[in-house]
Amino acid sequence: MRPLNLLENDRSKLTREEWNLLSNIIHAYDATEIMSHTKQSFDNQSSLPPKIRWKMSTVFYLIKQIHSTFQIFIERTPQYQYLSARSCRAIVQRNSDLFSSINSIFILREINAVELAVFQETFGLIYSQDAMQNLTGLLSRLNFDGTYIKIMLMIFAFSNTFSIVKYDSSVELTQKINWTPVFTIQNMFVTIFWKYLLYQHGFNDAVKWFSNFVRYILDLMKITVNQRTRQHNQMINAVIEDTARLLTLKTE
Repeated sequence: MRPLNLLENDRSKLTREEWNLLSNIIHAYDATEIMSHTKQSFDNQSSLPPKIRWKMSTVFYLIKQIHSTFQIFIERTPQYQYLSARSCRAIVQRNSDLFSSINSIFILREINAVELAVFQETFGLIYSQDAMQNLTGLLSRLNFDGTYIKIMLMIFAFSNTFSIVKYDSSVELTQKINWTPVFTIQNMFVTIFWKYLLYQHGFNDAVKWFSNFVRYILDLMKITVNQRTRQHNQMINAVIEDTARLLTLKTE
């Protein structure tokens, strides 16, 4: 059930402003229309003769399309406007990769992609059979409500710690970033979401839900790092840099 629908019988500690914020997060994600766009991409490829279905340029476009959700999603939140160009670039470089990994699994679950022959063909262009098995396992374990996932994606987008540390020789170690605005936004979203979980499930089940989701994310991070190919990393790095450039321009 969506947050907006619960407002009429609200017995929680959430304020009307907090309820509106939760609803806005859901609407911001839905407005990206990433589910329908991805499904349409697979439908378009399925309609083509097998020999000309998937090329690497088409796969790259699909990956870029899914990763673009990060940019479109956070641009629709007022909180984004409070970030400096440097802070904005930092969260894109730190968070957009794993954000998109979670989002990809979510999208694939929602459109039931693994049942599509054209998806299996696409996946096989870049990844191994072991990677497909890992993906199937991750999809089977993603039994969390879609509303919760969308809210958690927003929390991850504005996180100052949600990343696997990667050394970048192009960034000066002396360059400092003011993480206070990011931390404030992240803290606000986490607090509101925790109140919402308590309202929906009570303390014990809310703790279990949060714990299970964190465990899922850690497993996803481990599998993602181990299964990626050089080709995939090159595509992702290009998309991240492009996203960082676009968002940074809009905050300058």
